[in-house]
This record gives sequence, C-alpha cells and structure tokens, in this order.
Amino acid sequence: MVPGTLPSEGTPFRVERSRSPIAGGLVSVVMEKDAESFIAPRSIVRPMRETPAGAFLLPGPVKMHPRVLQAMTAPAMNHRGPEFKEILSEVRDLTQYLFGTRGEVAILSGSGTAGLEAAVSGLLRKPDRVLNLVNGKFSERFHELCKVFTTPTALSFEWGTAVEPDKVAAALDADDFKAVTLCWN
Repeated sequence: MVPGTLPSEGTPFRVERSRSPIAGGLVSVVMEKDAESFIAPRSIVRPMRETPAGAFLLPGPVKMHPRVLQAMTAPAMNHRGPEFKEILSEVRDLTQYLFGTRGEVAILSGSGTAGLEAAVSGLLRKPDRVLNLVNGKFSERFHELCKVFTTPTALSFEWGTAVEPDKVAAALDADDFKAVTLCWN
C-alpha cells in the first residue's frame, strides 16, 4: 500500500480489505504495476487532489485524509453483496465498541438531515412536546422537521451564538417536554 497518495493517470491498483482497523481501515487501495483492475481516470483524481488546504468550518465539503480519497477511487461494491454485509457487520461491531454498548446500532447512509429526520420520526410522535434550541441553519431545520412529526416549541437565539442555559432551564420548567433538540459545531 502507498499511504497518502492517489493513483496517477494510468496507474492500476487493486482493492484489499482488512479486518483490522489498525491496518489502515476496512478498505485499502494498493498500487501495483500489472493490475487487471480499475484505473482511476485523471478527471476524478485531480479535483480531489486539488482540494484547498485549511479548515472548513461548514457542513461540507470537508477536508478528507489522503487514505480516504485513495479508497474512494476504488470500484463501487454491491451494497447487497456478501462483501458489503461483512464490512457493515464489522462497522456495527466497532460502533458498539466506540459507544460502549451491547445494544443494537443503526447505521444510516444519507445526509445529516436524513439522520435528523430518522431520529425525530423514529423516537417521537405528533402529540409529543419537543423543545427545539434554534441558533443556526441546521437547528432551524431540526425545528422544521419537528413541526412535521411532533408538537415543537422553538427557543431561538441569534445564529452562531451559544444557547443560554438559564433560558433553556426556564423553558424546561415552564412545560413538560419529552425531548430537546440542538445542533452545535
């Protein structure tokens, strides 16, 4: 494996899967001279390599480690096949370990908004009272989702500022909320 590099134009590579997260993750792209495998076209590789350096303090795009960019050049895998099922099982096991739980873990493939919607629609119902702490675009989106699935109350703050704990405590004392939503960065 050539860590931290991307396939150059015309450079073949093969995909290796590892059960060990220490060995570089679940998927490694290995450069090799005589591979009969997928060749990453320059049009795909170059834009990823030219991602500007620095910190992105926004929901996306995000700066990715070169190993991630390298793995993304691999051919797509059948998401219903046995290889993917094995990888997903390992991801679930590692997620349980990460969160220190033996309970079921749900892995979602989707946007952050899809995750918010899954949480609200799966845990709450229309009569449930929810306090939404709104101080930015995504907490506002959380509140809008709650309007569909619950009975929400927005406690709004200036965008980009921290919520004020005293105001949150007062709101919680004033009503019987089943849940509180918030987003932070």
